[in-house]
Amino acid sequence: MFPYDNGQCRVKPERPPLRNGKPVKYLAPVGSRQQAYFPPGVREKIDAGAIEVIVTEGEKKALCATQAGFPTIGLPGVDGWHPAKSTALLPELAAINWRGRTVYVVFDS
Repeated sequence: MFPYDNGQCRVKPERPPLRNGKPVKYLAPVGSRQQAYFPPGVREKIDAGAIEVIVTEGEKKALCATQAGFPTIGLPGVDGWHPAKSTALLPELAAINWRGRTVYVVFDS
């Protein structure tokens, strides 16, 4: 289970259900909005002025990179930086001062 700042969570099921013939990698509560995942301590490091930040797909990769010492934000997929039918940043990403910060985008493919 991956808890988010707002009290919601996503889970990676051991036996994923199928949706449109494909296994669902992560499950979230019905009606929950797409959001960025900040592992414990990452938001504080960013707010304190961490110059370099990694953005990747998925909570597990974000946790692993953060544990290795790299402040990392996890997205729920390549298109996970914005709400559906919008090109605006997710609110939690829009709240970050990105000016002067090096951001490494590290996606699966």
